[in-house]
Amino acid sequence: MSDDVMQVFRRRMMSVELQAVRSESDILRLSPDPTSGSPPRVLLGIFRELQYMEPRPDGAVHAVQRPLPFSLQLPADYCNCTDGSLQMRVARILTPIAHPNVGPGGIVCLGPRFRPATRLAPLLEHLHRICSSNLFAAESPLNPYAAELYRRHAEAIKGLHSAPLWKRPVVDRVRIVSAEGERRGER
Repeated sequence: MSDDVMQVFRRRMMSVELQAVRSESDILRLSPDPTSGSPPRVLLGIFRELQYMEPRPDGAVHAVQRPLPFSLQLPADYCNCTDGSLQMRVARILTPIAHPNVGPGGIVCLGPRFRPATRLAPLLEHLHRICSSNLFAAESPLNPYAAELYRRHAEAIKGLHSAPLWKRPVVDRVRIVSAEGERRGER
């Protein structure tokens, strides 16, 4: 896929999709990183009021409810990566979190079902489900220590509750808005 196609994809994501997800969530703050080019290759975000497991200095973990900052990177091969490495190169948590899918440096493994060119709303929904412990791979973890903690404290993990990401379903609205924009010649 050419750089021009990726530029068009990023521009569309930054205009139509970014505006839609911003308007449909009370707990999400998301903005382009102005230092990452034009159109931006990096989005900086924060899930407000998210409940997640945080590591303590003594090696234990405890549930906290506070903002969780993250970044999303859209590398040049975001639309056409075929080697499976994309699932490890898109999302990064910017504060300590104990989670089987979050490794050193906050790298998030989005899992084998994550596909190239995933739209912004489903990508954010997936990341939100991971960070709020509603989705994790305990059988093939990126963080084995956190996976063991999740196995031992399964009931406590199930008890975590975070606010829904969307005020109402946004994925279909983004597609409808995008399709209407294309019909009117907007990009």
